[in-house]
Amino acid sequence: MLGGLERAAAERGWTTLRRETDPLQPEAIALCSGAGYRPIEAFGAYLGDPDAEHSLFFERATGPDLSPGR
Repeated sequence: MLGGLERAAAERGWTTLRRETDPLQPEAIALCSGAGYRPIEAFGAYLGDPDAEHSLFFERATGPDLSPGR
């Protein structure tokens, strides 16, 4: 499913993908880490949100491996 979302993003020309998850969701953290996402600071609507301190944020740049048809 993550691969499909990444391909759709690449088809739309998006150059950066970001995700948020709860630190109590080890499967989601493993999915992000295993898919090449790196930890980052809060972004977008999470900036300045006190609840964001209870979240983890990840980012991945799109590349040739996310091209349509993969």
